[in-house]
Amino acid sequence: MKNETVKTGMKIGATAGGLVFLVFGIMPGFYFGGFGTLILLQKIMGGAVEPTLFVRAAMVMGIVVGIACAATVSLVVGGLIGTLLTGVFAATQFGGMGYGEGMDMGKQMLVQVIGVLATAAWSGILSFVLLKLVDAITGMRVGGDQETEGLDTVLHNEQGYNL
Repeated sequence: MKNETVKTGMKIGATAGGLVFLVFGIMPGFYFGGFGTLILLQKIMGGAVEPTLFVRAAMVMGIVVGIACAATVSLVVGGLIGTLLTGVFAATQFGGMGYGEGMDMGKQMLVQVIGVLATAAWSGILSFVLLKLVDAITGMRVGGDQETEGLDTVLHNEQGYNL
């Protein structure tokens, strides 16, 4: 049973890794117009790459990212519900192994809720600390005058729209 659980976890991890590679490995090549990606596509397609290919690729990437987001939400919500309901389904009347000495369903549910809240607090606090660290090192926002002038001009020295 434990071996099957590990194998399932490895499959989920491999799938998530593949999706992350698609989003962060291939998508920037299309988005930023990397020449390596264009050459690779030209070799795969056997000729010149049409602009419509980029539209199709953007649509496929949008679908893939949407699926990845839905899967992430499903994993998080499923993990929270599963963690909380462990306190219920550990009962022998539901086919569980029973509770430890001095524990009942109410006490076990309290333990599970405390665990979920502690995990959420840890994740939130650590994310906040990392955000502040990144903000201190590189800065998270540009100044108001730069934002008013336009980030295309300020950051990239380009004109995004000719209005």
